Amino acid sequence: MLGSGDGAHIIKLRGLPFSTSVEDVLDFLSGVNILNGKEGIHLTEVRPGRPSGECFVEVESQEDVDEALKKDKENMGKRYIEVFSTDRQDMEWALNAMRQSENGFDSIPNVSDDYGIVKLRGLPFGCSKEEIELFFDGLSVAQDGVHLLSDHTGRASGEAFVYFVDKQSAQDALGRDREKIGHRYIEVFISAPDEVRAYASRMEGGGFKSSRGYRPTPYDRNDRYSGGRFGGRGGRGG
Repeated sequence: MLGSGDGAHIIKLRGLPFSTSVEDVLDFLSGVNILNGKEGIHLTEVRPGRPSGECFVEVESQEDVDEALKKDKENMGKRYIEVFSTDRQDMEWALNAMRQSENGFDSIPNVSDDYGIVKLRGLPFGCSKEEIELFFDGLSVAQDGVHLLSDHTGRASGEAFVYFVDKQSAQDALGRDREKIGHRYIEVFISAPDEVRAYASRMEGGGFKSSRGYRPTPYDRNDRYSGGRFGGRGGRGG
């Protein structure tokens, strides 16, 4: 539970309709004291313009966390919302990942044959660019050369591309294969510009695009269970 380390009190909502606004979250959490009002609500996206269906909310006290948890599985429209207690590390990791997604592949240096590129696999949850740079300490990582990858949901995949100033530096990086970041063994492979371009194409194309038309999610409820805009627990008798 968050709170214990830095005194922060944070909850996480999951299953939000994609049209959810900050005002909708305020309405849903009526009776809960949110730290700094609207500024304490952080809706997240898997990429710009594509909501994740999740948000983090900073509240004023543990009592407010407990009050918010009572709303677990209540409805927002036709969707039931999961409510969790979480911590600042989880929130900051998600917000950092979102900012990275906003930058996307537009911020990557030109994918040219001049760079040496490796791909990492097996990165621990929440691994930062700084940790990867430290992993390759002593080798010539290019400026802004670490790019953490996401899966089709926008979550960290545990993989990264790392650019080096030349191909020899990338070859030297293979010597770090099976070394650890934290408690995880990291696999290091030689990559190439074509692999980077293919990943970028997936993320910009089919990787994030939903199928046409409406597709139900596990959080949707049938009309007979919906109790209005912010109805109660629907068919669960709550």
